[in-house]
Amino acid sequence: MAKVVVFLDALDPRRTTGFVKDIQLGQYECNTPVVTPSNVGSILTGKNPGQHGLVAPTRFREGTRQRPAVETILEKLSHRGYVFSHGIPFTANQKTKKGGVGGGNMDGSGEPVLPCLQFPPLPINMGDIDPEMALQHFMDLASMIFASFRDLIRAGAADYYFIGFRNLDSFTHWFQDGDYYDRLLDHVNGELKAFVCMGDDIDLFVFSDHGCMPAHDVFRINLWLKENGWLDYNIAMHNHAYNITKQAKNKEQIGPFSREFELIPTSKFLCADAFDSCVDAVGDVTEEDCKKLCEELMGTGNYEWVKTREELWPGLSDEEYERIPKIIPRRVPGVLVSSNCHPGIPIRGFTEHDEIINSRNGDHWTQGYYGCTVDLELPDELKTNNPESLYHMIDLFCEPPEDEEEDKPDVTLSNADQGLMADALADMGYV
Repeated sequence: MAKVVVFLDALDPRRTTGFVKDIQLGQYECNTPVVTPSNVGSILTGKNPGQHGLVAPTRFREGTRQRPAVETILEKLSHRGYVFSHGIPFTANQKTKKGGVGGGNMDGSGEPVLPCLQFPPLPINMGDIDPEMALQHFMDLASMIFASFRDLIRAGAADYYFIGFRNLDSFTHWFQDGDYYDRLLDHVNGELKAFVCMGDDIDLFVFSDHGCMPAHDVFRINLWLKENGWLDYNIAMHNHAYNITKQAKNKEQIGPFSREFELIPTSKFLCADAFDSCVDAVGDVTEEDCKKLCEELMGTGNYEWVKTREELWPGLSDEEYERIPKIIPRRVPGVLVSSNCHPGIPIRGFTEHDEIINSRNGDHWTQGYYGCTVDLELPDELKTNNPESLYHMIDLFCEPPEDEEEDKPDVTLSNADQGLMADALADMGYV
């Protein structure tokens, strides 16, 4: 029997009344920060964000992190059977023993598992296109993804199927208002019901990383850092003029990774986090510096709490601490945090920023959703309802029945044996 795990980015538990009623289990409180990298990393690994390292995968002076630093559920399951995965975020470059992983890069790029899963690119300038056109695009994309996987399941291509649809979040960040989100959600619901209608051929597990809510304010953290003496930089306007001539780019959007941005060495802290305003130390900082900055950030009223990595996750190794930013805050829900560094834009006031952020009006809600078509008898320790517990739920969901386990002896092949088997399969016409 195929096990199908579906990830829906930003499936709001407050909007799931009647959502594939047969699989509703409940909701859980997201970990910190309330964004996809930290929460999906915990669901994929069963570890807290300090251990898997996906707290701010866009850290300054480092390459973008595309996967957790520890083993994921996909890699673990590939030792039991064949795994096909597409679109699950932060699974790039994973080496599954049997099966394949595709489309797991943060930007949606990367090799797909199979040619049939090469989908058209998403709209780039979401704030500049007609909402109805964007909605139709995302509905078509959902149909292609889920229909392709239903065909794979009918063909018996694998034992475990992981399907990621991040586009609820992509869409809702721009069209939180009106009925567009509900229409997209209804469409995805219909696609999932088609899996349920496949009957006894599959079991289905659905989860999200967080919900969604309207945004009500914008906090420009790097401008604030500069005004308060923690950060200094220049904007090279000659580079900027070149860039806006060559690219379709908002003239006011200059961040820490823009070629126009020049960091001054006397700086101590910088926000290079495209997700949730985590702060990197870019100069020599003391423990007192960190404590003072945490207090000052709290004083802005934009955060529920602000902590150093040592306070939030005590007892990690030096290597683990090096993977995560120095200061990790939890935003007040509804406050969008921008790492834009352009000096000519006012810091506060959502309406003043409306044009600059292209009407992006959706934010992350703290609760996620999970459901399943089969009863999971969960041990008490798995009922804590946090992202880490979903890892164990999915692992338990994917366990084969006892009679199936007995039919599969544990055989370890040497490299020579594997080579002989490959040659024999090639002679039989298998590639």
